[in-house]
Amino acid sequence: MHFKDQVINNFSLRAPSYDDHADVQIKVARQLARDLERATPELVSGPILEIGCGTGSLTLPLLEAFPDRPIIVSDLSSRMLEKCQERIIEHFGAIPANVELKLIDGETFEQHDTFASIASSFTLHWLTDFEAAFARLLTSLKPRGNFFFSVPSSQSFPEWRELCLEAGFPFTGNPLPSLDSLTGIGQGYDCDLRQESLTYRYPSLLEFMRELKAQGASTSASKNRLALNQILQLIGNSKLSNQSGFLVTYNIIYGKITKR
Repeated sequence: MHFKDQVINNFSLRAPSYDDHADVQIKVARQLARDLERATPELVSGPILEIGCGTGSLTLPLLEAFPDRPIIVSDLSSRMLEKCQERIIEHFGAIPANVELKLIDGETFEQHDTFASIASSFTLHWLTDFEAAFARLLTSLKPRGNFFFSVPSSQSFPEWRELCLEAGFPFTGNPLPSLDSLTGIGQGYDCDLRQESLTYRYPSLLEFMRELKAQGASTSASKNRLALNQILQLIGNSKLSNQSGFLVTYNIIYGKITKR
């Protein structure tokens, strides 16, 4: 099974219980929604597109903020899209007339000069060709249109990386975008990027791994694979060095990129 198919399958399987394990994703989506709300007065006229709606943590505030604009809510997982639809109906009583839910692959989507705004939270790092896909999405903005996004950065998970380094094992987390790479993609656009860190304490490294699996976020793009005895060693080492639990730091890039 190809990486993208594995990602879709894993998120689809976890859609019913995703929100029970997605504290970081929900918190980040709420912050991105606040960024969007603050920028509302400067948005040009036109439709809005959400890429990777998941279960709707960003979708609901997006729909509340823009009741008079056409909004396309999309995901590549039909199960996630169904869950998002359920939440919209539960919240609004029905699907608002200005809203359309669609299966869209953010990897290949391109619709030149169409959207006043594109929004995406905690999704873009799952694209197999991040830079090319990101660039295509930017071309889909209208002039002066804005792309609002949040994504975990390459500075995330330093504790996990250090644990692997001390054991002499390769770090098997997926590659994540850096601030420099996003700045490069945004050349020719007006970029407003910032980084914020969120630190969570899990009972152990094992519990952190279980949470990733429960979110559907355990699909590995790495060619490196640890043997079971290596994984068990890392878990044991984490308990020895972190008696009060295992700290995990997420470094989040929030961005607003405006088309000139």
